[in-house]
Amino acid sequence: MRGGRSAAPFLSGSLAADGPRDGRPRLESRSLDLPRPSGRPFVLALGALGIASVAALDLSAASRLDAAPLYLLPVGLAAFRLARGDGLLLAALAALARLASAFLSGPGDAAPALFAGSLVAQAAVPFAVALGAAELAKRGAVVEALSRTDDLTGLPNLPAFRDRAVLELDRARRWSRPLTLAYVDLDGLGPIRRDYGQEGGDDVLRTVAVTLRSAFRSTDFTARVGDGAFVLLLPETDERGARVVLEKADDRLREDLGRGGWPVTPSLSAVTATEPADAESLLAKAGGLAREARRDGAGPPPLAAAPGGAPGA
Repeated sequence: MRGGRSAAPFLSGSLAADGPRDGRPRLESRSLDLPRPSGRPFVLALGALGIASVAALDLSAASRLDAAPLYLLPVGLAAFRLARGDGLLLAALAALARLASAFLSGPGDAAPALFAGSLVAQAAVPFAVALGAAELAKRGAVVEALSRTDDLTGLPNLPAFRDRAVLELDRARRWSRPLTLAYVDLDGLGPIRRDYGQEGGDDVLRTVAVTLRSAFRSTDFTARVGDGAFVLLLPETDERGARVVLEKADDRLREDLGRGGWPVTPSLSAVTATEPADAESLLAKAGGLAREARRDGAGPPPLAAAPGGAPGA
C-alpha cells in the first residue's frame, strides 16, 4: 500500500502457472469482438424474394385475389428487424411491383380518376408500413434499454450485468485472457438518509456512479447491483492490475465523497478469474470478500483481492 494508508487485508492466492502478464495491458483488438448485427443481406434478399413472389401471385390471380396486403409483410419485417432505410428500400420495391401489376391488369371497370387515386394509395401504403415498423422497433429498443438501466444513476442494472458477465467470461475463456470482477460497497448510506433524507442518499449514489464512470476505461463495464453496491467487469486485468486500478478508484471515491461532505466509506474488493466459475459465483465471492475484510479490519478496508472463478475450462 502507499504511504499514509493503513494496510488492508488482502485475501490472495497464486495465479495459474500459465497465467496472464502482470499489470493491466491495453486491450488487444481480438478481445473487442462484440457481437454485431448479422444477416442483413440475407433478410434483404429474403424480403426481395418475398415481394417478387407476391408480384407473381398478383399477376396470376389479379382477377380473383387482392394481393396488395401481402406486399406489406416483407416490408414491415425488414424495417423492424433491420433499419428504417432497409424497410424503405423494400417499400419502394413493393410499390413498384404493385404498380406494375396494376398497370398490367388494367383499370377494369373503374373510372380513370379512381384508378389513379387507388394506385397512389397503394404505392404509399408500403412506405407508411416501413416507417411505422421502424418506429415500433425504435420504441421497443428504448423500452429494453430502460429495463436494463438503473433509474437513479443511469448505470446498467443487475440483469444487464449478468448478460455482460456471460459475454466477458466467454471471451476470456476463448482467448485465455484475464478477467477481474470488482465490487464496491458503500458503508454509511443509512445515516445519510436519516440525517439528509432520501435525496441525500440519492446524491451519494449519483456521485459514486459519476466517479466510477470516469475512473475506469471505456471498455470496463460498471453496474449498480444493489442499494449501495456497484460492480465492475475489468477485461484484460489480472490480480496485480486489479490492485493498482482499485487503489486509484478508492482514492477517487474518497476524494469525491469527501468533497461533497458525505461521511460514507467505500469498500472495494476484487475477484480475478483463475478457475472455472460463473458470473453469480464471482459476484458472491467479491461481495463476501468486502464484508469479510470489513469485519476483520479496524475499519472498512479500501481493498481486498483474491483469485476466484474463471473463464477457463
